Amino acid sequence: MTTVLGLTTATATTGVALWRDGVCLAADRRLLQRGQTIVLMPMVMALVDMVGRTDGRSGQAVLAGVDRFAVCIGPGSFTGLRVGLAAARGLALATGRLATGVTSLEAIAHTVVAEQEGRRGSRLLVVIESGREAMFAQGFDDRARPLGAPWIAPPDQLAAWLQSEPNTLVAGTAANRLRACLVDRRADRALCLDRECDPEVIARLGADPDRQRLAEPLYLRAPDARPIDRSGTGTPR
Repeated sequence: MTTVLGLTTATATTGVALWRDGVCLAADRRLLQRGQTIVLMPMVMALVDMVGRTDGRSGQAVLAGVDRFAVCIGPGSFTGLRVGLAAARGLALATGRLATGVTSLEAIAHTVVAEQEGRRGSRLLVVIESGREAMFAQGFDDRARPLGAPWIAPPDQLAAWLQSEPNTLVAGTAANRLRACLVDRRADRALCLDRECDPEVIARLGADPDRQRLAEPLYLRAPDARPIDRSGTGTPR
């Protein structure tokens, strides 16, 4: 049996899920703008304790039996995704297991494709809030396969692209904000779905034995923080 613990903290959802052989045994999701450092590991321990009571084992035994840790690596909140990455790497190191990464964009794409199974032939644009005006974005086909690399773009640019792609679904944490920018009624026919990262999807994708992506952060822009200038030159170091 393959057991995967999925973690996500890169967007507003802080979540954990335990996946075993095609079945989600348990999951917990909370909407948090901050405080992931405080709540994430207690959520993990509460989850494995709950599964352990069902299995007749201790939570520690359940955690020791995890084969792989899957974590959302972004794009998203710089601080948030670092919390999830630190937890996944620490758990992997403590148990001698593998930590693998799943992007927030692909996780949402797989969620929507599963929901919209009857809409074959539709493209999907996943958009995620970046904390600024621009949005993180990536295109996918109707089977959640990426159509290109993720990028960051202002909403008016994405709205202009949608005008030429009317048979496109839009999903993600920034979907509703993008819809407000669709001034062309033809583009407004796009179905916009407000979706967060789901830890169950993170765990399911992480269970793929062919997944090679490491648990390394995916940054599409530089962090806002800069080193303090102590040289007197007025430039960051």
